[in-house]
Amino acid sequence: STLVNLITGAQLYGIFYTSVTVNWPAYTVGSGTDTAEGYRLETSTDPAFVPLAGSSVTYAVSLSTLTIPSLTPRTTYYFRVAAYNHNLVPNYVFVASTKTLDVPTPVGLGGTAIGVSSISWGWGAVPILGVSYNLFQATSTATLIYPGGTSNTFMEMNLSTNTAYGRVVSAVLSGVQSPLSAAVTTYTEAAIPGQPGFSNVAYTSFTVTW
Repeated sequence: STLVNLITGAQLYGIFYTSVTVNWPAYTVGSGTDTAEGYRLETSTDPAFVPLAGSSVTYAVSLSTLTIPSLTPRTTYYFRVAAYNHNLVPNYVFVASTKTLDVPTPVGLGGTAIGVSSISWGWGAVPILGVSYNLFQATSTATLIYPGGTSNTFMEMNLSTNTAYGRVVSAVLSGVQSPLSAAVTTYTEAAIPGQPGFSNVAYTSFTVTW
């Protein structure tokens, strides 16, 4: 069989964090111009398409939209699409290159002192399947406090009394970390005074010690 004529009008249809969708005008089943037995979409981080980073195939000729999943966020990919002839030999045409979306930074980081040695940290959840979080020291962002947790809250314990603690948070998806959030500082509570004692009681004053 001869090769199918090159697909025209292919375009990027949806760009997401870990997937990209491409569509094009559908061919028909049969013989002649603009006919095919199916389609194949390929992607790579190399414009020569070696190696491939993913592909998607359909033999439903009326289905002219394909998605390639399992991509890496914040990464540039190149896309090409082909129609199959009767022998399932593809004829590729370059579509476009694009960068997948960056992982969004969590917002709303805040801390609440829980007694004299603990702080409860929380932030807005990033609504993406498979996301995790890293909580760092604000003054040393290489120091992880909460590494790779899936919850958007964390209880930090064994802290010093009446002490300021600064933290930043990031989201992680498919091994790619978002930009860090703005730093937030929270103090642990001061120690509770001991049992007070009263002395030097006069008509208009007295002394309290603890």
